[in-house]
Amino acid sequence: MLLEAGETLEPHHLKLHARPRPAAESTAGQRLDEYLSGALPADGIPFEALVEEIERALIMRASYATKWNQSRTAELLRLKRDKLRYRMKLYEIRPDAGAALRTGTE
Repeated sequence: MLLEAGETLEPHHLKLHARPRPAAESTAGQRLDEYLSGALPADGIPFEALVEEIERALIMRASYATKWNQSRTAELLRLKRDKLRYRMKLYEIRPDAGAALRTGTE
């Protein structure tokens, strides 16, 4: 406040606006928010890839929280168990997938 000229503090003096990030550094949630509230990109929205990334992240988070109990995971995500199992198969999500990625084996 002491370094600004004028008698009134304006929002731009605080520099509270969001800074743009390169796509590689932004999360799926940040990209989704940008697509929903910002200008639409000229080359379009990568809908399928974005939906897959969000679904995968939610399934993984719920699976870890329930110690990979599929019935409880489906309940937590408000999905039918069969729909959860279908998506887990589609995205190749399984309990040992995280361990294989950490150790570099598969």
